[in-house]
Amino acid sequence: MQCVATVMMLAGVVFFGILIGSLGEIVQHASTRARQAQMFRRKFEDVEAWMRMRRLPKFTQKKIR
Repeated sequence: MQCVATVMMLAGVVFFGILIGSLGEIVQHASTRARQAQMFRRKFEDVEAWMRMRRLPKFTQKKIR
């Protein structure tokens, strides 16, 4: 009986470890995607500022976007 309880506890510990590892991976992946989106937005804003500074025609600006 005691062996069964020990095996069940070990199985629970292993399951918990796998669960925590998976959650950590999901959070890391989400933060990486958010960072990439933020970098893209920043580059896009820089391009728009450059187009305004150079006073490109609106038609050309729309084509670049």
